[in-house]
Amino acid sequence: MSAMTKVEVELSVLAGNSVISVQQFLKLGRGAIVELDVTEDDPAILLANNIPIAIGEIDFNDDKILFRITERITRQQGTPVPENALFALRQS
Repeated sequence: MSAMTKVEVELSVLAGNSVISVQQFLKLGRGAIVELDVTEDDPAILLANNIPIAIGEIDFNDDKILFRITERITRQQGTPVPENALFALRQS
């Protein structure tokens, strides 16, 4: 096994965004609900080390949350995620 295959990659899924006031932020606690700017039909973005690599759908299977890739993002498109990443990718 080469050294490259032993390198770990952090995967994250960006499902939506929300902008709230500092006052609302300070009130967040267990059980708080934060409304995101998406619907259940909107795509999510799969990130590898904070770089977008795929667009897809969030799905559920029993007690597991799954990410189903629907489109790969090319290397030219893959850059560190800007603040408005979901908006920008939905517009393209």
